[in-house]
Amino acid sequence: MAKLRSENPINQRVINYIEEKNISQTALADLLGMSVPGVGKLLRGKNNPDVNHLLKISESYGMSLDYLIRGVDNLDWLIKGEEPMERSSDYVNAEVHEEFVSNGSKRLDEQDIPLYDITAAAGLNALYNSTNNILGYIHIPNMPRCQGAIYVKGDSMYPLIKQGDMVAFQPLMDIPDEIDFGEIYVVDMSTPYRERVVVKYVKKSEKGEEYINLVSYNEKHHPDTHVHLSKVRAMAAVKAIVRLV
Repeated sequence: MAKLRSENPINQRVINYIEEKNISQTALADLLGMSVPGVGKLLRGKNNPDVNHLLKISESYGMSLDYLIRGVDNLDWLIKGEEPMERSSDYVNAEVHEEFVSNGSKRLDEQDIPLYDITAAAGLNALYNSTNNILGYIHIPNMPRCQGAIYVKGDSMYPLIKQGDMVAFQPLMDIPDEIDFGEIYVVDMSTPYRERVVVKYVKKSEKGEEYINLVSYNEKHHPDTHVHLSKVRAMAAVKAIVRLV
């Protein structure tokens, strides 16, 4: 295989591993569902790989996500909680939305939050139907109760939420009565072309009470989207943003 080099440290770690293990670009392309030239371009690129690509590489080749992302093998603590809780500040930065706590959500000393693979499930509600959708568990102290967490794709909420961050959430049982407008939600909706799950600010819509307005933090990325409530299949309030640092 031709020698590859990348200015991106994540890509370079993947390159180093496949060269050490004699994994061909063809094999990697098959794994990721890409063409061989596409894989070469991806690895040489300056941008971080797609989170789903990293998950496939990690699961198939036995590389820890923490090694891929940070160059060290400490993610077992974050996902499995196998080391002392007081070490949490060394590995993650969790921004907890204090207003949810003051509105009656108590902080829990300890909890294991399932980290779900949203790409493997047919929507937000379907996440809970099978343990096969669980990638692992996030173990962080002093957090509001959360039913699950997912990886974030895209940059519509950048820089508040970056691609590859995790958002921990609690589902809404009564839409729209439980919506706290102006806060961040995971929204599962059906569109004319496909079903999709997004992480957005939810605000009141100028079209009326039967709509919600999905707003990006990154003003340069997406315009506001007014969605009829009949198209919303499920919603979950974001309780925390978890980022590896």
